[in-house]
Amino acid sequence: GQVLETIENPSILQNMVHAMTLSNSEKLAYSNSMGFSSLNGDANSGFLNIGPSLFSTDASVVANQGLTQTFAIPLIGLLNAAKMWPAGLGDLEIELTLNSITNFIAKQTALSIIDSMTISNVEYVVEVLELTPESYNQVLQANQLSSQNQIIIKSQSFSYGSAGIAASTGAGTLDVNFTTRVSSLKGIIWSVSPSDAQDKNYAGVNPNLDNWSFICNGQAYPQRPIQCKYPAEAFLQNIKTWGSSYGHRSGSSRNTEFAVASSAYNNFYKDYQANTGATFSSALATKANKFYQAIDLEKINGDDSSYTGISTAGSSSYIRLNIASALPANVHTLQYFAYFDVLVIFDLATGQVMVSSG
Repeated sequence: GQVLETIENPSILQNMVHAMTLSNSEKLAYSNSMGFSSLNGDANSGFLNIGPSLFSTDASVVANQGLTQTFAIPLIGLLNAAKMWPAGLGDLEIELTLNSITNFIAKQTALSIIDSMTISNVEYVVEVLELTPESYNQVLQANQLSSQNQIIIKSQSFSYGSAGIAASTGAGTLDVNFTTRVSSLKGIIWSVSPSDAQDKNYAGVNPNLDNWSFICNGQAYPQRPIQCKYPAEAFLQNIKTWGSSYGHRSGSSRNTEFAVASSAYNNFYKDYQANTGATFSSALATKANKFYQAIDLEKINGDDSSYTGISTAGSSSYIRLNIASALPANVHTLQYFAYFDVLVIFDLATGQVMVSSG
């Protein structure tokens, strides 16, 4: 069938979003369904970047029970739309591709021997609203689409991009190419992870920044670059992205996890937590690298209610990093996720489903 959407590295995306929007207590509660760590009952494990512990030493866990984990996870992307999808237009298939195990399993001791993993017993659970023929026709008329025999639902999707930052990159301006071309870019979430970070690609460190901004078609967003010399403003930027400055979405990153940089380039940041051996440090259970950044690009007054973001189609766009102090001799990787408006078009005559991002 036709591929409607592909989301790369969704676990890294979700880890960053949850770090910026869920509190420590909320993550502990969601450990029942979404795989956050409750680390033998540690009340602070929601601040960390780790998931469930396999081969748990918790006395309440039966031997080897930790090898089997269960999850109930809400889907992101197209299916997470405000309106329900019309059913009966053919089969819908969700394909899950397991990442390389070395990218998400951390061995804390030399005795750790987990070298494979499988996904099984997957169920897709939906809510269904059944309509009478009369109600169905009213839905078509309400959308003013009955003459075209289409139903159009607005949703959003995500794209992934990454770029390497050379070891020992010096102070100055670094422009990271932004390759997502859409009509309505609503926001960007990004992180930088050093090659030896203990939390692998899930790490986020400040690459010794003075400030950063997003440049699209010659215009800077925001007009005043986001200042990163001080963790306070960089942290407040994330809160503003997900709501108001006085909102309740403050995330689960204390200064201990957020104020980490490629090096301690001023008195406000400390060195990131690196991996120091063949097995990953026990510091995974107490420390995390969580300097993540996000920016909201939605317009208050748009020309088209279907598209509320800015257009990157046909323009040169990049994330501009102004580095204040040279990076250490480790390659860094910048990863970004762009989220953007899409229209899901259901052709009732042909049964086809199409996705348009402008």
